[in-house]
Amino acid sequence: GWIISQLFIYAPTTTDSSGNGKILIPGAGLGRLAYDIATQFPQYPVEANELSLSMATVSHYILNHHHHGNSNNNNSSNSTSSNISLHPF
Repeated sequence: GWIISQLFIYAPTTTDSSGNGKILIPGAGLGRLAYDIATQFPQYPVEANELSLSMATVSHYILNHHHHGNSNNNNSSNSTSSNISLHPF
């Protein structure tokens, strides 16, 4: 996306000696942008802030508790992806 392409332009690819580089994602939603930035810029700490408790709860679950390709999957192949059904109402 556009934000990540701008980070490649303006953010140094290596941290400087002061180590002051940090990335803040306000209004992070489900954390997709924060996840993508954290994987492409591992040298920077990334913090995702979200005001909505429901969005923050779901993003916390997806990023910290959901294991892809878990052993309870009935699919006999070694799949690395799985589906989560979310019902907000």
